[in-house]
Amino acid sequence: MKKQIGLFGGSFNPIHSAHIELAQSTLKIFNLDKLLFLPANISPFKSPDLEKNKFHRLNMLKLALTNYPKFAISEYELTKGGPSLTIDTIRFFQSKYPSVEFYLIMGEDSFDSITSWHSFKEIFSTINIIVYPRENYCFKQTIINKFPDFKEIKSDIENISKFSTLNKNSLFFLNLPFLKGSSTQARLDFKEEKTCFNLIPPEVIEYIKKNNLYC
Repeated sequence: MKKQIGLFGGSFNPIHSAHIELAQSTLKIFNLDKLLFLPANISPFKSPDLEKNKFHRLNMLKLALTNYPKFAISEYELTKGGPSLTIDTIRFFQSKYPSVEFYLIMGEDSFDSITSWHSFKEIFSTINIIVYPRENYCFKQTIINKFPDFKEIKSDIENISKFSTLNKNSLFFLNLPFLKGSSTQARLDFKEEKTCFNLIPPEVIEYIKKNNLYC
């Protein structure tokens, strides 16, 4: 049986409890062998200033994930430099580990804009995709509007909606409650000196304070 690994990309600016909770749920539901966090160097859809604090973002990830043995961090996108294109990351990991079955993890907000991504059709045809719910988005409506050829098929996994994609890969939607919190809100809370102990791991809070981030 193939080893199964999840690829969870994002800016993680900073990492927060919803990221960790989602990763734990995905790991358990899909019985993944490992889940890789992939901090972006520069997101094509976010501020280029992201590159300036990439080492802080990486250090915060390391602090937050220390006690999770099935979580790992890949520095591939950070060391590669330039804009972080999802298709490049997929190609890299599938070429390096051809015997592994990979799952790409993303939120509904990202999935809603996936047709604007570089080589998005290749993404659909080469990897399984797991989409988690985000507030103010409707996954099934996005399927109807943008991917009318996708068909819902029977899923053997509880709380999962499964769809057939352009090739033999599968598209999964996690029917879970909305996860509270966002990196944007965390940064705003720090800037306004609000408490966010329920949103960010304590060791990450200490790191942020020590390095005067998000002031």
